[in-house]
Amino acid sequence: MVEVLPQHVVLAFVISFAIVFVIILSVHLIVKHLKHGRLRDIIRDNEGYPSLALFQFSAWTAIIAFFYLVVYLIRVFGDVLEIPPAIPSNLLTLMGISVAVPVVSGGISAVKYRTKERPDKPHSFSTMLEEDDKPTLTRFQMFIWTWIGIAIYFFIFLAMLTKHGALQAVENLYLPDIDPTLVILMGISQGAYIGGKLIPSQAMEITRIVPQKATAEQTISLFGVNFGEVKDTIWFCFNDIAQRVTDIESWTNTRIDLKVPTGLKAGNYSIRVAKGERITPAKMFTVT
Repeated sequence: MVEVLPQHVVLAFVISFAIVFVIILSVHLIVKHLKHGRLRDIIRDNEGYPSLALFQFSAWTAIIAFFYLVVYLIRVFGDVLEIPPAIPSNLLTLMGISVAVPVVSGGISAVKYRTKERPDKPHSFSTMLEEDDKPTLTRFQMFIWTWIGIAIYFFIFLAMLTKHGALQAVENLYLPDIDPTLVILMGISQGAYIGGKLIPSQAMEITRIVPQKATAEQTISLFGVNFGEVKDTIWFCFNDIAQRVTDIESWTNTRIDLKVPTGLKAGNYSIRVAKGERITPAKMFTVT
């Protein structure tokens, strides 16, 4: 066995970072080539919305894989070729929770936000911290505890490496465990996150359209409930074709004034209002 020098530790960090970076870059290029997407889409759910649960799972997976590789390389520099001992139990528990939450969360979202038609998907990652179009404490709590947990684990790892005699007995180096209290706090935050998703959404609905018939570029009014105060998306749908409204004159929680899109042929259309992850039931309207 050879004593590992501090510069060997630095080299292990650099090599591990380079390997992880190359892996991430390769995955990005593959996704971009095959799916015409981007690597950050890995933390989007099946509907295309950024998922806090998937973000948390991806972050911990990357951190644990990185530190495990660092430990192995340090052992190699000390002529210890055996792989490190098994991943500690608390880390495995944390990873298990991180796997379960996206599965449960995805199932809840599929039921809570299901709709026959989903014309648009938001692209802002700030929606990870929102539920029903507004920031929620449960999501902020989970987001904050994720970063706090990662920071604490980083310092635990550094403390292990700087401990007296650690580099003289690298055969005893292993992936350090995380404090069970932190695992409990992470579990509570993730439980609160799931609980927040279980709260029923406030229904959004178009109750009537005035006038019921109009020509292209004519102003009409949508009356309803829970539209919110911020403009979002309105669609005119005919069979499988959906046209987005670009000229919205005013938007309040109970009334939206808009112009019928140019170029629509005469016929019956269904109108839907989309607001974040919610979309209204269709309301029929006739273009003359």
